[in-house]
Amino acid sequence: MARYAHSGTLSLASTFVVPEKTKRGAFSPQALTGFYRSLSEPIALIDVLSVGDSRFPVRYRVRNGKQDCDGSATVTTVTRGGRDFIHAIRAENGCESAVTVASWNAVPR
Repeated sequence: MARYAHSGTLSLASTFVVPEKTKRGAFSPQALTGFYRSLSEPIALIDVLSVGDSRFPVRYRVRNGKQDCDGSATVTTVTRGGRDFIHAIRAENGCESAVTVASWNAVPR
């Protein structure tokens, strides 16, 4: 999703998220646009693990201005119609100071 969002194809990026969370909140096209445009560099995905059918701990690097953060989060997915969607992203280490527009903890639940 980050690759598509940073490249400007936010309509494609939002298709990776459960549809009901793209209408408003952190996964809406407006929030995604603000989030990715606020970053100095694209989010770099460092590592993804699978700890079950629908939970994926991830490590990433994000830069906003002069602030760097090596972050971690858990991505939860759901399968609908044979397709996987992002249901939630929960930050786990305080990278919110480096990400000012749409923090990972702002995910609607």
